[in-house]
Amino acid sequence: MGNGLGGGGTSIPYFLASQVNRPVEVESEYGRILLEQGIIGLLLWIAFIVWFVFNRVSFVKDDWLTGRRMAWYLCLLIFLIGAIGIGTLSSVPNSFIFLVFLGWTSVRPLSAPALAQRTVGPAAVPLGARAY
Repeated sequence: MGNGLGGGGTSIPYFLASQVNRPVEVESEYGRILLEQGIIGLLLWIAFIVWFVFNRVSFVKDDWLTGRRMAWYLCLLIFLIGAIGIGTLSSVPNSFIFLVFLGWTSVRPLSAPALAQRTVGPAAVPLGARAY
């Protein structure tokens, strides 16, 4: 579909630089996705961003509303900053936190009645603590 993983951008390690076919350096995260995964990969990524922005699950009123809103706005900011090329998905702790926030704000929180209906299984008991 594109130039292949590592085919674009400046985050390729020096020892793999000779393995890249037709290397092109691009700073923008979306330009890197276009080079590596082609137009189909970029369109899929843009479709995901549009879905995330218009998915209003993170604005459901519950105890975590403020935290979910802050995480949603942070994800939106990271999507926008990806256009200037800071390595949105190549920085180690930031990418992990970004993807955790994406998942947390994309899932509808359980309501209070749904939480009350959840059953909790019995606690695990170590083998030596059992009464025989």
